[in-house]
Amino acid sequence: DCSVFAGYMDIAMGVLAGQDLWDGSGSAGTLVGYENNPAMVHCMHTATKRIIYSISHSIAMNGIASGSRIQYSLAPWQVGAYIAIAVAALLFLAAIAATVYKVQDKKKHPELY
Repeated sequence: DCSVFAGYMDIAMGVLAGQDLWDGSGSAGTLVGYENNPAMVHCMHTATKRIIYSISHSIAMNGIASGSRIQYSLAPWQVGAYIAIAVAALLFLAAIAATVYKVQDKKKHPELY
């Protein structure tokens, strides 16, 4: 859950309602004064936990921090599917070429047909 530039929304009410992330909403208020409110502390803890969980289970953690590159590899069935599609495309083009050749040959030598 994220609120973007929602200056008309109260940040404390949003956190209590389950809002996790506030982006660019400086005019919506602050959480100053809620440090000792058990319900607010619990909701802030829950929101923080959800944000950390989302980031740590996203592709952003796929080696980006260590400077490595994200690699995409095809499953064996995908490789087989691409090969089958390529073979079918080549057979289709061969059939078109054979048809064109036969039509041209028929025009040149109608006595054979």
